Amino acid sequence: MNTEFDDEQMALLNRIPAVRMVSRRRIYYTDAFREEFRRRSKAGESAKAIFESAGLGPRVIGLKRIERCAARWLQEDDEDESGPGAEDSGIACGHGLGADARQSQPLPPYPPYRPRVTSKYSVEAVLLAYRERIDRLEKRVEELERIALARTAAG
Repeated sequence: MNTEFDDEQMALLNRIPAVRMVSRRRIYYTDAFREEFRRRSKAGESAKAIFESAGLGPRVIGLKRIERCAARWLQEDDEDESGPGAEDSGIACGHGLGADARQSQPLPPYPPYRPRVTSKYSVEAVLLAYRERIDRLEKRVEELERIALARTAAG
């Protein structure tokens, strides 16, 4: 399996708000995404679901990369809670490096994720990514409709 990203893949990944920068072999995530991951993970949400909501599902970056990031970030949390002397191993998932190429910014609830059909990404993978996004948006609409209905009934 080729673990290096080509130019097209790097361009796709760099458009995702949760990604600070991409090199041929590594994805560097924003501090905001790492914090959001930690918060949502502590609330019981799966690593896969958190990455998918940021446009970084297994079909885009691979399940193994998600699993390694989750393990490292959660281990960092455990080390941070263990007291003084705990070190941050950086923002690159699985690597102790931390280039700061892009300013960390809060993530929008649903980032604008637009996968491209290329030889590396099958049409099925792109359709699946859009289906997942549509499902998330439909759930959000239902949630907002319930809130609006509750406010109308209360006031």
